[in-house]
Amino acid sequence: MQYNRLKHAFTLIELLVVISIIALLLAILMPSLAKVKEAGKRVVCLSNQKQLSYAWTTYATDNDDFMCSPCPGWYGEDAEISWISWSGGWPQNWTEDQWESSIKNGALWPYCGEAIEIYRCPS
Repeated sequence: MQYNRLKHAFTLIELLVVISIIALLLAILMPSLAKVKEAGKRVVCLSNQKQLSYAWTTYATDNDDFMCSPCPGWYGEDAEISWISWSGGWPQNWTEDQWESSIKNGALWPYCGEAIEIYRCPS
């Protein structure tokens, strides 16, 4: 009886063949999956740019066709009219909190649906 049970089991060779086939399929699929992942990141980035352009256009429509400044720290008429406010120092040296504060205090923030994610490109 014990002999019949062993008869239905996989042999070592069969197991190695199955593992090698799976490894081969993974080797074929992995580069294409990486390309798909990068394409998805590009789509998110383009969507964020589109949302920001809508925010710029809506801001201009609400403000007599004047656009806010693309330069941080631009002031006019005692009011901040920059798309992000200036946190001092060079922006390359800002911390994550300074970036978030600058974005939230900028002129475009109310027009972005208060979504900080659209200011970041995932790729």
